[in-house]
Amino acid sequence: MTKGSTGKEPLERGASKKEEYQSVRAEILQWQQFRILLATASATIVTAGLTLGLANLEQFGNWWIAISAGLLIFLGGAEFLSWYAGIGNRKMGSYIYVFHEGEGVMWEHRHDALKKRARNGEYDKISAFADLFSLNKILAVLYLVLGVIALVPLPIGIQQFAQQNEPPLGPIILTIVFGIGAALLWLIPLWLLYFRTSRADYPALWESIKKEGEKEEHPE
Repeated sequence: MTKGSTGKEPLERGASKKEEYQSVRAEILQWQQFRILLATASATIVTAGLTLGLANLEQFGNWWIAISAGLLIFLGGAEFLSWYAGIGNRKMGSYIYVFHEGEGVMWEHRHDALKKRARNGEYDKISAFADLFSLNKILAVLYLVLGVIALVPLPIGIQQFAQQNEPPLGPIILTIVFGIGAALLWLIPLWLLYFRTSRADYPALWESIKKEGEKEEHPE
């Protein structure tokens, strides 16, 4: 932003409306690609980490929970990043919906209309079923499966405690506390990713901002 700029100058001073539209669409695509790459990397890391952990399980002794907990905490971080990126995409998609499609029906409006028809079952059931899903929900299911896979050491570790004549109380308590904490760090972002994905609020917020801008440009 140049010196003396207020950030409220007409769009023509900067990028044209078409350029802004293309820029926002490109950024949405980049964040979508990031989310898919993050999920792919998560699957690879969980698989590799679990394989190495199980191969060296004896070295962990009574602290086997570190394998599952570490993977769950990693997945929780990946889920949160994916959720945050999704929030940004919803903001940008709603921005396009309001500021670039407000005067004409384009992709965002038509896509919403298609989803409404899917919910009403107005076309092929298999295609309609696919259109009811979002990337957020698909990723949430993937992270759920990866989290369950990360729990593979759990029954092995419990059996290991059970086979000891006098199971150590300290490691058992820490295992429970550490395990619950890691599970929460995995499940809370997972809940956000699956359930807190609606963009319903953003069009109304952008509309409000648009009206405020119009009032400032054309005061009565």
